[in-house]
Amino acid sequence: MTSPAKVLCNLELTCMVFQWLEVVALEDAGIEMDYEVKPELPQAWTSPFACLARVSTAFFHASTEVLWERLGSLEPFFGYVLPADKDAKGRPTRHLSYKAHELTSKHRERFQLYSTSPKMYPAWMFHLFDSEYRPKVLFPSLQRLCLASQATLALYVMQNCIPNVKCIVVDFDGKSDFQTRDNTKAIATSLSQRAIALTGFEVSQPVTAELIGYISEMKSLSFLKITIVAKANGDVKTLDLERLARLPFLRKLHIDQDFDEDDQSLASMMPTEPIDLQHIAEQKTKFTQLRELRVLANGTTQFHVAMALLPAGLLRLDLVMAQDVVNIQTTLAPLVVAIYANRNPSLSYLDVGVDDTDNREATTEALAPLRQNPQYTNLEPFLDSIRSLSSLSHLAFIDVPVFAVDFVPKVLEITSRLPLLKTLVVDPNPVTDRNADALVLPPLEALEQIASSNPNLERLVLVLDMTHAIPTLSDDKTMTHGLKSLQITQFDDPNYDPEEKFRLARYLESLFPRLEIDSSAWDEDTDEHGFWESIGQMLRFSRDSRARLLRQLEKSQTKGWP
Repeated sequence: MTSPAKVLCNLELTCMVFQWLEVVALEDAGIEMDYEVKPELPQAWTSPFACLARVSTAFFHASTEVLWERLGSLEPFFGYVLPADKDAKGRPTRHLSYKAHELTSKHRERFQLYSTSPKMYPAWMFHLFDSEYRPKVLFPSLQRLCLASQATLALYVMQNCIPNVKCIVVDFDGKSDFQTRDNTKAIATSLSQRAIALTGFEVSQPVTAELIGYISEMKSLSFLKITIVAKANGDVKTLDLERLARLPFLRKLHIDQDFDEDDQSLASMMPTEPIDLQHIAEQKTKFTQLRELRVLANGTTQFHVAMALLPAGLLRLDLVMAQDVVNIQTTLAPLVVAIYANRNPSLSYLDVGVDDTDNREATTEALAPLRQNPQYTNLEPFLDSIRSLSSLSHLAFIDVPVFAVDFVPKVLEITSRLPLLKTLVVDPNPVTDRNADALVLPPLEALEQIASSNPNLERLVLVLDMTHAIPTLSDDKTMTHGLKSLQITQFDDPNYDPEEKFRLARYLESLFPRLEIDSSAWDEDTDEHGFWESIGQMLRFSRDSRARLLRQLEKSQTKGWP
């Protein structure tokens, strides 16, 4: 490869060459560039650069740095890089819209590529602010804005859109940076004063008590997502989250915790105050308007958030238990559920899980103090709270470690009295791998109770003991249950022979004639995946054969017997 070829195949060197070509082109045209005034660039020298952009990838990137470095308008970005609607002369419409072409991920990638090239000089910003051609509102039809940059232009666009935009997402890098905290505070202040159409606000930076105060003044909000930091038992209380009850239209609230999962002291922290569930259930609430709540946090923070909010009237609750280096706080899940369920009897959707499918086991030593405390080991308050949720249509308890070894059969006993259930997932984990902590699992016969007690069930995920003999249904017992999806998890491979697999498939079809097996919980190359795939194939074959036989019988009856 020649020396020029080596240079032109190197993106960094090619960009330097193009920058010097720009200088030469401007000098030849007798033009002097003043970076403190509005740029007036000649069109004559842009054509050669545009042609070079088509030569190779390196030339394209290098020419982009030159052609898009100085802009006097945002129109090229939002009118041409993005496929904006055009008027009869092929120019972007006065009020930008994107109805003719759908914005795709490729458009966004292209926009990101071009938008990194321009440089914004202070004088140019003044020109942008004062230009007589600039509309009062840059994007009057914009409804959702994600602010991921703290550049002057990005902050200006956000400020300009505040009166009209419906949803703003603030997701800056450098969460502990002073400038980031300052900008986030300024944004929240502006929104509390000028956002009259804003219905959704998400901020990934950890909030402070001061920031909560500004957010509580965004009266039009119906959805809010915030991030909190809680390193001690009193940290959540100092945020004074109950001020969010001032938002009269708030229906959905998401709270995520930002913490170091390797922090030993934080991972070992447990609630210190005494817990009287009856007293908690009787306390008045300020959150009467809230309908959906999602909290992702470790167990102790989950508890403190529940105590800080004490909502009444929830219809949907999602609790995601964050795991950490010690991983004892995940065992607080039943207690936290009981706090919410006792106060929200109208719950129709309850989902409890962990934040990572790679489950971590707590050590025996770390769990020892908790085993002596019935506040954490007694399952009855949890069961009583679930029993009262007569409107429940979705109940999921996934991968959360539990102390009670009889958790599964006891939960199934409760859910047999919840006939409105459409989704039921009962798949907890033992707290350790000790034999004493091994879960007691119900046999396959438990499916018969579910089939008779939960007539509306459409999806079922359940951990069962597959080591017992496969039951059979009497021929005169016909089931018409509409269950569509079944996933049975087990700790041991049942190791069935072909005849046993066939009997299992026949038993499942007798209970649930429309059933499909869900084997997505296992990797495709595992024995478990292969086992359940074969059961699913048997079910489909039997169902197709029966349907074909019925069609033939109907056809014969239509024509009459020969």
